[in-house]
Amino acid sequence: MGVPDDWETVESWLRSETLPAMPKDTVLPALEKKFPEIPTLSNYRIDPPEDFWENFPKDTVLPEKVSAKLDTRKFSELIESHKPYLTASQVKRADKVLSDMEGGAEAYQKSVLPELSTLNTSSAYEWGELLTDKIASWVKEGYVKGPFDSPPFPGFRVNPLMAIYRNEKVRPVINMSAPKGKSFNENVDQVKLEKVWMDTAKSFSYKLKEVGGSALMSKFDIKDAYKTIPAKKEDWRLQGFQWLGKFFFETQMIFGAVPSVCNFDRLGNTMVEMAVQDSKIPRNLVMRTLDDIPVVGKEKDKVTERFSTSLQQACDHIGLRLAKDCPNNDKAFRNQKFGIVLGIGFNADSLEWWIPEEKADRATRVGLKALTSKCLNLEECQVLMGTMNDIGQLCPFLRQFLWSGNRFITDIGIYGPAELPEQAKADLGICLRIIQSARKGLPIASRPINPPLEALSFYSDAAGDSFVIVNGNRVSNSLPGDRGVACLLWDQGYRVSWWTQLTWPESFLKDAVDSKGAKFGSKSTTLECIGILLPFVSSPELVKGKQVVFNVDNMAVIFGWENNGVKFDTTATIILRTVRLAAAYLGTIVHIQHVPRVSNKPAELADMLSRKNSTTRETWSWVGGARRSWVRGPLTEWLKDPVEDWELPLKVLDCIKSKI
Repeated sequence: MGVPDDWETVESWLRSETLPAMPKDTVLPALEKKFPEIPTLSNYRIDPPEDFWENFPKDTVLPEKVSAKLDTRKFSELIESHKPYLTASQVKRADKVLSDMEGGAEAYQKSVLPELSTLNTSSAYEWGELLTDKIASWVKEGYVKGPFDSPPFPGFRVNPLMAIYRNEKVRPVINMSAPKGKSFNENVDQVKLEKVWMDTAKSFSYKLKEVGGSALMSKFDIKDAYKTIPAKKEDWRLQGFQWLGKFFFETQMIFGAVPSVCNFDRLGNTMVEMAVQDSKIPRNLVMRTLDDIPVVGKEKDKVTERFSTSLQQACDHIGLRLAKDCPNNDKAFRNQKFGIVLGIGFNADSLEWWIPEEKADRATRVGLKALTSKCLNLEECQVLMGTMNDIGQLCPFLRQFLWSGNRFITDIGIYGPAELPEQAKADLGICLRIIQSARKGLPIASRPINPPLEALSFYSDAAGDSFVIVNGNRVSNSLPGDRGVACLLWDQGYRVSWWTQLTWPESFLKDAVDSKGAKFGSKSTTLECIGILLPFVSSPELVKGKQVVFNVDNMAVIFGWENNGVKFDTTATIILRTVRLAAAYLGTIVHIQHVPRVSNKPAELADMLSRKNSTTRETWSWVGGARRSWVRGPLTEWLKDPVEDWELPLKVLDCIKSKI
């Protein structure tokens, strides 16, 4: 689960009520302008006088054809020299890149879009000075044509301009998803787009851990990635915008346009495949997310050095620019033991990951504001949970504390804005404390894999209440003390080596109801989840440090385990959290898989043991020589009064700790 060896740290996450301090507001640095000679306006919502444009770069000559930013002749030579080593699909992709460079990439529009005129967003005016400077640099670099006094084409579309501030930079973005119902992106024929596969920080972490502490890392960043691919000439009219009363249009792929992703990805993919062939390294050591190319390998094999040399040579050959290595090992770096990859920091020596300060501050700020807010709307809650889920990809342990917040999103969608529920607040506090620890570093979690052959194989089954309908009413006909839950360990000698059995209290089976009024005797998912918990509470030494497989006949249990909670079933979610905490403490790796009811001998035995009236002499002959454990403690006490007790996981954990 990626938890630290020091369990006291985990305890502080779970039990402390201390929250991190609110990070100081970011002091925006004085961003450097490339065109200081352009006058600064007091109000960027008002069109300036004509003399404002005297020092603004101008490129108003309409080209007769698209302009390739890369050397197409050398790229063609590069493809030809590598064709013997590429697959047919890779060659086809490379040829499509060359075609896009020479004639422009497709916009994949389903129908002819009419002309459009929309207003820019408020963010564009808020960052007006720096936005103006950035547009000027685009014109200077040849990515944008303008400024024009009037629309340069018939049917010209003025798309809304917005500004995004991130990493001490202001990025102008043409919003190709607006206006709703009439936008460029909504008109894209998705069926024609090439599927794009992207690696994540999580997949990189798995690869780094598998390579081990002898690893070196490199990360490359392709500069102005989308601008390397031109748009078709007939699509230029679709890529327009207006600023300070003047008209502009982009000639290259646009950041924010749906087709830009696959149109650039073909180039990035092709360059990586050729560099892999030249460097003769395993392909699985190189990852890609559009313009970011991380690579990892053993230091003694010089994987990162060989790939770095090959990729740089190929890029230099065609004029594709790579970002310079960053002294902080952030945007780009080569052959390093630590660095930031896809927004997460990694240390190859300690095999840890960490959250960069700016990202951790942002997450903490979002979380603390949600905790103190008296009313969250849907968007605010989505931002909150999106932020926590993003960090949770590196910390599987954290994800179990997101269920209550994700459920709150559903409630907001139905009932409207509200204050964060108490349990969601408690879980968010745990997440914030984990984030504080992640600033310094947490162990990289192992990649989930199928259970090994030597994994312990448990079978469990639970029997719910039996009832009949009398005069339209449900009447229980279960025999007193008959029904319960059983779990057994089926060893590789095809025999039962351990088992336990727990009988439901009469009040639990027939009378107790949850907060929604559902009878516990009929909550099959909750009952089956309790079966999984039995080995942890009765014989924790049996599963400590082991890989274990639980075979169950309830699919909701499997989905609940995978999703860190059962949708709309709080008690089942509490039981599964109890299992997760116990497994984390004991170092147990849990696998849950489906087995049809009584489909094999151990499943049949578990089913029989869950009801006394079905436990036959043959059943006893199978389990008579096996070790039996008894279930006592917080779980049995909870069954007597089964309220939605979120403290149950900690109570059970304390009981387990007392036994180990």
